[in-house]
Amino acid sequence: VGVAIRLVNASPEHIWQTILNYDRYKDWVDNVDACEVYRRDVNGQFYVDMRTSILWLDNAVFTVNILEKDQGYMSWFLDRTRTSDVEDMVGYWRVESLSESPPLSKLEHSTELRISGVPDFLIRYLTNDSLTEGTVWVKREAEKLARERVKVSQKK
Repeated sequence: VGVAIRLVNASPEHIWQTILNYDRYKDWVDNVDACEVYRRDVNGQFYVDMRTSILWLDNAVFTVNILEKDQGYMSWFLDRTRTSDVEDMVGYWRVESLSESPPLSKLEHSTELRISGVPDFLIRYLTNDSLTEGTVWVKREAEKLARERVKVSQKK
């Protein structure tokens, strides 16, 4: 279990736009080979299929994601109706605005992972890598999006 916290020079909306852009994960996130939403429920839950390659491990993970953007967080857990390559996985994103001008937000990311037959040291490595890299790519892409939106608004 771990938590990573990073300050991001972007609004919460830019951060959420980045996190929820699953089609771009393969371009933005190291080790992600494919990522897509395969189902949406009327109650707002959505289901994500993420394929990764880390070291010699290829993984398919199917998660149920619950977005509570008005409360500043999204959580996820395994979709037990499908077979994932991990035994268990839970996590969350939390986004909090610290300043509107200039935009500054706090990004928090947590995950816990259990894989059968994989040594604990490797699970710790995968968890730490996920936490650190998760906040790095979100910061990079959300700040890029924020800069692009500023340029567009300045041209008007």
